Amino acid sequence: LFAVMLGVSPVRRVRFDCPLNAAFRHVLAGFFLLVAGWQAASGILMYRDWVIWSSPTLQHAEDAPRVSALLRQGGNPIWTYQTDRILSGYPDLDEHYLPYTMPMYTRLVSYRPYPAPLIKLAVLQAISGRESESLNTAKLAMDAYPAYIGSLRGYLSSIEDERVQSLKSYVQNYDFASLSGAGRTGNRASQE
Repeated sequence: LFAVMLGVSPVRRVRFDCPLNAAFRHVLAGFFLLVAGWQAASGILMYRDWVIWSSPTLQHAEDAPRVSALLRQGGNPIWTYQTDRILSGYPDLDEHYLPYTMPMYTRLVSYRPYPAPLIKLAVLQAISGRESESLNTAKLAMDAYPAYIGSLRGYLSSIEDERVQSLKSYVQNYDFASLSGAGRTGNRASQE
């Protein structure tokens, strides 16, 4: 936008002198154009796949290659956000993907702390044996989104892994009502 405004400005043309050799400038400009073209072409190809892959088929044989491709593509920092967002929609990732999905959900929760990614991160933490982190993540999800506690309980009830049992009982017995309402407001008002 600045370049457009500078181009249509009524001010006399400003000349920028570059101390580099003209041939070197052409090679440098060509290199930048080549890199930008490569990024644009690869981005268009990946975007085409992402549109198709944004909804999982729930067929493990078809979804597993998609997850592998998305994890591979997510290694590029330019595409990490998009691939993390798509992967968060896949319900049950295999346990052998745990080393990849744990950092992915941790990143995803850092910039998109919604209830579904938070509870999925809590489940992954419970499966990997990090019980206290799992309970803290679930507490964060329930405190931040009390309207979704029923949905979180429903999601956890569908998981039949024994390692998630303490997380399930914690969420099932969690009572947000005792933390909200007049008691919480009254305490804050009395402190002010």
